[in-house]
Amino acid sequence: MNDTSFLKKAKLSKEKVYVVDSSAFIGGYSPHLVKEKQYTPVTVEEELKDQRSRSLLEAGIRSGDVIARVPSNEGLRLAEEVAEKTGDIKTLSKVDKHIVALAFDLAAEGYEPIIITDDYALQNVTCSAGFAFKPLRHGGIRNIVKWKLYCTSCRRSYPSNYMGEACEVCGGELKRASSRRKKRHVDR
Repeated sequence: MNDTSFLKKAKLSKEKVYVVDSSAFIGGYSPHLVKEKQYTPVTVEEELKDQRSRSLLEAGIRSGDVIARVPSNEGLRLAEEVAEKTGDIKTLSKVDKHIVALAFDLAAEGYEPIIITDDYALQNVTCSAGFAFKPLRHGGIRNIVKWKLYCTSCRRSYPSNYMGEACEVCGGELKRASSRRKKRHVDR
């Protein structure tokens, strides 16, 4: 067996794991119904406001079905880098960034992470990072989008990571618009 066929076989035999977003727990995701390993960042609880979603998370952790982890600094750096490139950096929450960072960490450990989320911005960054996602209640995104900012008054363009709220030239409101769309590849 040559080296390349061994590498191809190793890639095919990666164990799939789920990285569970807060939107999944809010949507009623039950970790005990899934056989794959499941991870979530410890920060996910910050976004769970109702008792039902908190109970689903807590029961999953207590039973060992869900492993709560803190993502590495390197994973966070990579997650923010991808979010900067797509233009989603301002719309992702801290938890969203931790979800993608955890996926990077798990991929580095040899797993094939699949992110469980209904959040479109998170799905966009997930696809751009090369990871798969599974939505719960919605169909999910069809295209990977690269966002840009523009002034609604004078039409001046700004980089997607521009942190201002108003145009530097005329003071007009800044909005996001897609600058590029790329059809998302879907594994079946």
